[in-house]
Amino acid sequence: MKIGISTFTHGDNYGQRLQNLAVQETLKLSGADVLTFRQKDSRSAKYKLKSLASLIPKGLAVAHIQRHRSFEDFNSRNISFSREVISDSNPPRDIKSYDFFVAGSDQVWSPYSPDANSTMFLTFSPREKRIAFSPSLAAPTIPEEKRELFHGYFDGFDRLSVREQKSAELINSLYGLKAEVLIDPTLMFDGSWWERYEKEPHCGLPNDYVLTYFLGSAAYEERVAEICDSLSCKRVDLLGDARYYALGPSEFLYAVRHAKLVATDSYHGSIFSILFGKPLIYCPRESTGPDMSSRFDTLASELGVSFVERSILSVCNSELLESDYSKAYDRLAAQRKIVVEFLDRCGLSIPSEAARG
Repeated sequence: MKIGISTFTHGDNYGQRLQNLAVQETLKLSGADVLTFRQKDSRSAKYKLKSLASLIPKGLAVAHIQRHRSFEDFNSRNISFSREVISDSNPPRDIKSYDFFVAGSDQVWSPYSPDANSTMFLTFSPREKRIAFSPSLAAPTIPEEKRELFHGYFDGFDRLSVREQKSAELINSLYGLKAEVLIDPTLMFDGSWWERYEKEPHCGLPNDYVLTYFLGSAAYEERVAEICDSLSCKRVDLLGDARYYALGPSEFLYAVRHAKLVATDSYHGSIFSILFGKPLIYCPRESTGPDMSSRFDTLASELGVSFVERSILSVCNSELLESDYSKAYDRLAAQRKIVVEFLDRCGLSIPSEAARG
């Protein structure tokens, strides 16, 4: 059996690369050969140079180049790519050699992303070969001007799933279609499984540190400093310190697992904190973009955790190091079974006990 994955493949984002790996390895449990299609990078050279130049005042330009190399190293060691680079105008050529095509996971169905092109909805494939594996819309609604287009996209799936409950409700309310809600693929495996992909950073890490990973605005600097002082810890700032900005996905896993506490506004940063049993401080993201908070709502419901109680806006110092995820791990077992049953209905037989790692 041969399966092709359509997902984001450019842009150096930890969650993006790690979910790609999780989808690949979950599908491989069926005994299939699994390849990921590289997406054509739509960003112009001018855009990339402008982005790099914006990092110079922050002292992160050189680290940005090193970071990209770290991500490429991770890809070469862990992701099996097809030789093809695909796009709207250049779909995969050898369709007949594939038994299935999988869309997901990540925000590949966002109506606001320029990279969420038709290949993310597998329009190049015969309907019977299409599987949606926990893709995210990453938005509370679909713009009016795109609703007809997206109706055609969603209606092209017999095997439809999404990552967020709100997305399933939106698809049902707009189009009358039913989409199953599945956990993010990174949750298919225990922390002990993820350890095999770790790599200790060459720059070294402090003995005791608070790991911060903020993709939104830096609105919590004063409180983060208080937390570090309260715990007598150094701070490892993944996106604000050049020493750590260069870390790739494998080093990211190592940094999360060895942290004393993780403070983040990142969805996948939160997931890996939970998988590794680390105390987590949730930092609501301040952003001018689409509201993506529903993914945390669904995650909280799936695992029985409270991001409100663990919010940087409310947690007190005496509660910082609390981290009992035993009930969350029990619930994960049930959520993984839902994924296994969904994939089984799609024609992919996966041993239920294998998904834990």
